[in-house]
Amino acid sequence: MKVILVIIFLTFGIYKTTAQGIFTEKGKFSADAGFGYIISDDFNALSYNLSASLLGVIDLGFNYFRALPSDNFKRAEGNTGYIDFFVKKDSLYGIVLNMAFSTVNYESAFLAGLSIYSKLNSLNGFPFNIAPYFSLGYLTTDDIAAGFGIAVERKINKNLSIVITPAVNAGNLTQIVLGLEFIVQ
Repeated sequence: MKVILVIIFLTFGIYKTTAQGIFTEKGKFSADAGFGYIISDDFNALSYNLSASLLGVIDLGFNYFRALPSDNFKRAEGNTGYIDFFVKKDSLYGIVLNMAFSTVNYESAFLAGLSIYSKLNSLNGFPFNIAPYFSLGYLTTDDIAAGFGIAVERKINKNLSIVITPAVNAGNLTQIVLGLEFIVQ
């Protein structure tokens, strides 16, 4: 049972630390590298991400994660491959179809979900772009996971952005996620 909980929340939590497609304009290509940290009641985990946004409409990515040693999860590690398809984009709000496949210690799960976000335009002189989001997903472990967070982008120049993504995911187990990613367009 504990392995299933780890699969659910590492699958959902890890892949939602990336906000690449939200900040990639439609018709543009971008590459992303980042890492995340997950805090939950039973374990903490580190995650590493590599992904690409194709024409700003399809995000393909891969995460590797490992739970930090604890009494409950001494060697929980795995990976998640995901694809996000932006159904609606470049307006006041966006809709994203999410799919992910995750393995943890030879156990696996598939996730299908939906995310909704709002990209708030930065005010005159405000140095950040902000995008709050809500995600809902169904896993083949017969569980539903929900999460909400905010992606905060700081453009370094026209080709490079740094994005911080704090989030909270809920279900059978609550977790707090903090992601940091670098996007090159």
